Amino acid sequence: MVSAAVGILIVAGAAGFVLSTVTQVTGGTRSAAVAALLKGDLAATDLSHRVERAVGDRLPFRRPFRRIRGWVDFSFFRTAPIPDVFVGRSRWLFYRQELNDYRRAACDRLTEVGRLAQQLSELKDVVESSGRRLVFTVAPNKSTIYPEHVGLPRAACDRSLYDLMTEALDETTRTSFVRLDDVLRRGKAEKPVYFQFDTHWNGEGAALAARAIVDHVVPGASDRYFSRVARRTDRHPGDLARMMGLVLMEPDPVYAAESDGLKIRACEGKAGTSPSVIYRESTARSSSPNGLLSPVVVYHDSFLLVPLLLFRGAFERVDAYETWVDQRKVIPAPASEQSLRRARIVLVEIVERDLAILDIDTERVRSILSGAAQDPVPIVPTCTQEATGHTSARRS
Repeated sequence: MVSAAVGILIVAGAAGFVLSTVTQVTGGTRSAAVAALLKGDLAATDLSHRVERAVGDRLPFRRPFRRIRGWVDFSFFRTAPIPDVFVGRSRWLFYRQELNDYRRAACDRLTEVGRLAQQLSELKDVVESSGRRLVFTVAPNKSTIYPEHVGLPRAACDRSLYDLMTEALDETTRTSFVRLDDVLRRGKAEKPVYFQFDTHWNGEGAALAARAIVDHVVPGASDRYFSRVARRTDRHPGDLARMMGLVLMEPDPVYAAESDGLKIRACEGKAGTSPSVIYRESTARSSSPNGLLSPVVVYHDSFLLVPLLLFRGAFERVDAYETWVDQRKVIPAPASEQSLRRARIVLVEIVERDLAILDIDTERVRSILSGAAQDPVPIVPTCTQEATGHTSARRS
């Protein structure tokens, strides 16, 4: 009886997998996914996904069969079994959210981009009137740097969200802007700068971004702080592949920037009053006559995690906040008041696809820098032992 029941479960699961795979042949192929994108249907509600939603969750052994289906979809049909991932040319994976801007929505976001440009201009005035310095940068979408691998026509206005953001900044604010898209396009001519199976830049792209930001603070400073660099290659599992239930490993360059007499203390924690705030802190001491750059507070997303590791060897102190508040990215982050007052440099980074949800409260920043804002319960981070001699740009 037990063996018969197990057999029924296996047959049912196999039947569901076969049914789902057949729909790929009849209506769920890459051409159908492309057609859905061209129509602006980013939910990808083709026959395959309707079957998946209606049947897949009710099948036994659905997890292993979904993994098998993901492998078949990707390997044979060059399509993804989930609506959040798009398979481009040469099996490059893209996050569908960014393709919305790539295809058409960037042209419709002039109002949102204009609002953000105005907020940045006001933020620059507030920060610099306090004697500090603002640095702002945008991590480009992968489709902005590698459009040749998308396999879809560009937006009708032939402008990326990155282009629109850059054009919307006034001349004064533009002096605080570190434009990374040009840096990465030049870099990709020599080496890959983004992962094929991940949304993020790889170690090469992260190192280029870190150098560009440090050089913006002090021209040529990256040669001073990253003068001796060791390099090795790790293997990285792409986040987009994992979303499809696949483990697709690819090379990830890892850099270690060495500096004589450098000691680093690194800490990490979460704000007690706002669990969504992830806080990272590092302090450095150097016996080098070159010294270190002034303390910096960083508001960022996951793209800056690897550059932050290199920043440890360049700045006296780095206070970094990665935050989501009510589905928006908010500056200043909750619980960052002390860090903002302590810093001499304010660095803001956001990925291109999230530009429309960045919300800058300039009046709150003004209140904090004037000393009027009340501090919340302080963050109590967990700290590591001091490291001497190098900072390694590797993923945690």
